[in-house]
Amino acid sequence: APTILPSFPIRAREYATQWLTEKGVTIVTNATMEEIEKAKESFTVVYSCVGVTSTAASFMPASTIGERGEIAVNAAMQVVHIGDKMETGLAEKDGDQDSLTAPTTTRTLFGSGRIFAVGDCVRVQGLPPFTKDTYPAEAMAGIVVRNLIHSLNAHCTQNHHAESHLYRIHPLMQITLCSLGPHDCMLILNGMYLVNGKLA
Repeated sequence: APTILPSFPIRAREYATQWLTEKGVTIVTNATMEEIEKAKESFTVVYSCVGVTSTAASFMPASTIGERGEIAVNAAMQVVHIGDKMETGLAEKDGDQDSLTAPTTTRTLFGSGRIFAVGDCVRVQGLPPFTKDTYPAEAMAGIVVRNLIHSLNAHCTQNHHAESHLYRIHPLMQITLCSLGPHDCMLILNGMYLVNGKLA
């Protein structure tokens, strides 16, 4: 990448770059893997920090894995086949965001809808990407627990439109706290760089 933290707002990237430079860190961008491997030979200790990498592809069918190695799930957190054509469901009803409402679209369920996945390893189809933080994982886990309790009989999760009978997750406020040592931090809310320092 041409910069560190490429998914962050430019002010956040600039602040982090300045912070690291002032601490004596040499930042190298746009390096190839060959250049990185060669550079490792000059150091005694090397920390590999290259983002979130999922290992799901090693044990899940290829039809459930996206381009970035994440498991595809619907809004009920059921694992789905991403290669299948999406079908129209029922219109969403008004009410609580995670209430029992029907989806606008569904995909073929993997494992008859009995397999759920949560956390950094998933990509919820039809929704903006969730940040790789604790609170989205907790929200996903809450949805799964409620659905497991709700789906005590097997036919509820086997139904082709099973998502319509289950609780669903909705877009969350995107909050990112990027730590810069014990006394500094950056707060980013929905893609906007808000504040840094101890206040963050």
